[in-house]
Amino acid sequence: MRLSALSLSCVAWMGCAHTPEPVAAPPPETAPEVTVSLRILDGGVNEQDMPRSNLALAVIAAEGSRDVTPIGTYLGVCSHETAHPPDLLRANCWWAGAGHHIIVRRQNNRLIVRVAEVDEEAGEGEAQSVLEVGLPAGAELRLVTAPD
Repeated sequence: MRLSALSLSCVAWMGCAHTPEPVAAPPPETAPEVTVSLRILDGGVNEQDMPRSNLALAVIAAEGSRDVTPIGTYLGVCSHETAHPPDLLRANCWWAGAGHHIIVRRQNNRLIVRVAEVDEEAGEGEAQSVLEVGLPAGAELRLVTAPD
């Protein structure tokens, strides 16, 4: 009888012991996806009938929020250019031998828009920062770029 009481207490003890269920690791945080593009819109003409273009930076989050920030109005006709690292996006505005290069780069969690004056005789001047736009931490960028 003593053996059965011992066996019974052992079974009872084993039945009461709680083995925690394995807890699944939380799913990894997915980086927010953000689409970025340079928008070029007709800016009409100035007093001398020179064409102008309005440029803006569009940032569209995956959930649908959209932020379009004006960059500026530039003389000439603007068009997208192929960007090469470290540039993300580029546009060129040109009229009668002069214009501007518009350059978008990423710096940590910010987009930096820089503009450089260009002259066919003097070449490209130093680019100046004209706009900074924040991004969600760790955002993965989808770029709407010029076709190759």
